[in-house]
Amino acid sequence: MSGSSTSSRTLGSLHSCSSESTELQLTALGVQMVYLIVLLCFLLVFFFFFFTILFLHIHNLELKFAVASGSKLVSVCHFDEEGDWWVSKHIKKHRSTVTHVAWHPNSAFIATTSTDYKCRIMSACIKGVDKKNDGGNWVERLPAFGETVFEIDTNAWSHSVAFSPSGDQLAFVSQDSSITFAWAGQGQQPQTQTLKTQGLPYTDLFFADEQRVIAVGHECQPFLFQAGPNGWFVLFYFILFYFVCFIISNQHNFDHSLFQVFCSWIG
Repeated sequence: MSGSSTSSRTLGSLHSCSSESTELQLTALGVQMVYLIVLLCFLLVFFFFFFTILFLHIHNLELKFAVASGSKLVSVCHFDEEGDWWVSKHIKKHRSTVTHVAWHPNSAFIATTSTDYKCRIMSACIKGVDKKNDGGNWVERLPAFGETVFEIDTNAWSHSVAFSPSGDQLAFVSQDSSITFAWAGQGQQPQTQTLKTQGLPYTDLFFADEQRVIAVGHECQPFLFQAGPNGWFVLFYFILFYFVCFIISNQHNFDHSLFQVFCSWIG
């Protein structure tokens, strides 16, 4: 009986040890899975913030396009006829994520906004693609590709930037609910004017013409800015914007989107 009892206790101990070992293995496996999931999440966040394409702008002549990305650079691409392939050149003057890029009408330089609190005008002149090194009214002659022509400080990171149709003005919107206008200064630092509004931030804008800019954002309605003798000012708000566009489109039979209808109406 004593031997049988001892054998029974031994088997019970072995079974208990086996169960504990299995539980430890499952626990270790669970911890490893958690670590793996956390690592994958980290990698996804890393690639999203540092390698994400945030904006792509094709120039009107369709000879070049520019890409703003989370990797703190702008890729300027052009078609190489000899290689029969699109070639990319990088502008690496930004210290943080590039949120937006806009082409000057002559395609020789660009404007960028970034989360490093800067708006930059930068040379994008590529030999053999651009006919001449034309700095417009901003600068007599552009520096080498990728060099900064001008920097404009902002009080917050900026969302979007745009040149006017002539290329002699630009405007950009920032996270502090402001919009900044800049004028070409014939080689001098651009003159600027910043309007700070009380509403939510703007996220995008464009020039309807040389005298009017339309901005949109988190207020869920567009805003019209007008240039006057004393600078830029908010002309009016469009609380009933979509209703007005609907009425106008019905009256005039515009075959456009609501936004294009609105532009036709104001200009």
